[in-house]
Parts: sequence; C-alpha cells; structure tokens
Amino acid sequence: MSSNIAFIEHPVTKHCPILTAGDVSPKALVDLVDAHNEYFIAKDIEDKDKVKKILGGFKDVHIRDWIASDRERLLALDYMAFMDELHINYLPADWEDNVCTETLGMKMDKNAKFWDWCQAMCALNIVLCGTPSHLSETALHNQLEANLEPSLRLYCVHEKLGKVTVLKDWITAVKEADEKLKDDRKRSCEIFREEAALRAAKRPALSNHSRAGNSDVRGSTSGTSDSQTKRCPKLDPEERKLLIMYNGCFKCR
Repeated sequence: MSSNIAFIEHPVTKHCPILTAGDVSPKALVDLVDAHNEYFIAKDIEDKDKVKKILGGFKDVHIRDWIASDRERLLALDYMAFMDELHINYLPADWEDNVCTETLGMKMDKNAKFWDWCQAMCALNIVLCGTPSHLSETALHNQLEANLEPSLRLYCVHEKLGKVTVLKDWITAVKEADEKLKDDRKRSCEIFREEAALRAAKRPALSNHSRAGNSDVRGSTSGTSDSQTKRCPKLDPEERKLLIMYNGCFKCR
C-alpha cells in the first residue's frame, strides 16, 4: 500500500462529503459513513435518494471508473448495500484480520496516557463493527484491563477498580488513577531534584587558600623526593680530612 491514504473532507455539513483520491482504509470508510449520515440529516435526504446524492463525492479515479461503468445498477441499490460493495471492492481482503490483530496487540506504554491509548483501541474496535471480530463491551473491558501499563494495573488492583463492571465508569476511574500516578511521579522527581540541589549547596567548596596549600604540599613533597634521589660527588682525601678535622657530616657522602 502506498503512503497516499484517502481521507474525508466535509467542512460544510450541508455539502456532500468528499473521499479524496488514494488508498482506502477501513477507518476512512467509517468516517465516511458518519459524514454521510450528517449530510443526510442536514439536507433531509430520503433513503431512495441517498446513493444518488453521494456518487459525486468520490475523487479516486478507480472508484469513479467503477461508478461510471455500473451507474444504473448502483443507483438502484440502497445506501448500505452500496457501502457494502465499496468495502468489498476497495478494502484489502484481509483488512478485518489486520485491524483485529492491531487491536489485540495494543499494550499501554509506560509514558502513554491511559485516555489516549484507550480511545485508540476503542476507535479500532468501532472499525470492526458488523464483523465477527468486533469486541463486545465485556471483551473490550477485559482487553483494556489486561494490557494496562504494569504499575497502573497494580494501582487499579490496590484500589479495587476491578469491581467497577460498567465499561464507561471503569474507563473514567482508571483515567483518574492514571492522572494521579503521573502527578505523584512528577512531584517525586521535583522533590528529588530539590534535595539534590540542597545537598550540592551545603557541600563546602575548596577555597583558593586550600588549593594553594595543597599545591605547596605537593611541591614540597616533590622537592624532597628529588633531593633524596640526587647524591653528592664522592669526597677526595683532602675533603675527607677537612671534614674529620672540623667534625663534619658524612651523611650525604
């Protein structure tokens, strides 16, 4: 499939929705049905006229060719029959399996917001409406609960949110729990940074005097070491006689 994906344009409710040129996705057709229904209501279009009113809203050349080649038969169809043929002709044969696999494989990441992740899964499940793969409310509840981010799932268990059986109420409760956990993590990070800054401020810094002293000590030690390694030349007999005469030191000789 190319990167050119068809999408819906419907800026004015009373105008026919447009499906742009490109590859048709299951989500695009769900959005198209929603837009058509808004258009039918706004213009008070009768069932028998619905197909006739929307045929001009397809801009993809392949769909337009299909309509042009079979216009009389298509005009005789009711709206849902027409949309069924559109699905069959322009969606991949395995689209249902692909969407189902994507839905069942969705796991909430650590940094994801529960609400965004939950709504994405619900949107995919809506695409599956009318197919055997569509998840019931109970199945969707179980799928969401099983794929929560681990720390959020443990928090939900601790708060006994599993006792909430109505999906809408459970989603609301978990959304609030997720927001609380994220606020707590954020505050903990702020406290850690504040304490680290305080510890750094209390740690005494070396003064210039201390550093100079350290340099002097290192310099003195180095000098002593150098002097210990250098030996004086050997005394000749006359020098030795003078040292003995005046009680001199022979330590360095």
